[in-house]
Amino acid sequence: MEYLVLAGLIVVGFIILYLLLRRIVDRWFANAAQLDKIQQEVEKMLVELNHATSRNIDLIESRIRDLKEMLSTVDKRIGLLKREEEKHEMGKTVYNRIMKTPPLPVLDRKISDDTPPLNVRDRILNLYHSGFSSSMIANQVGKTVGEVELVISLAEKE
Repeated sequence: MEYLVLAGLIVVGFIILYLLLRRIVDRWFANAAQLDKIQQEVEKMLVELNHATSRNIDLIESRIRDLKEMLSTVDKRIGLLKREEEKHEMGKTVYNRIMKTPPLPVLDRKISDDTPPLNVRDRILNLYHSGFSSSMIANQVGKTVGEVELVISLAEKE
């Protein structure tokens, strides 16, 4: 009978030991499952962050492209403005120079018949290269300012 009580105590001891070990194993696997869940959540957050970052980079690159186009347009306009300012200053200089010089005497002699008269285009270009403004040239040759500027711009492209 002593063996039976001893065997019962041993069996009860094994059962208690089994329950304790099972509880420890369950806790360990529960922590691993929680870690897996946390890792999955972190991976989802990283994917969302990558998508948001990609969209933001695309937006920034688009804005940079737009700004470069605007800068290019502004640079062109500044160049045009400088050219117009130079023309205006040259016109002022020529006008002041003309106003300071005495008028040339008018000669009553005719140009010889062997020299061909200048056509309107050549007269416009000669006056333009002499520094006259488009409006002054238009008055001189009897054409509109638009026609004079067209002739000048076509000549500059040649």
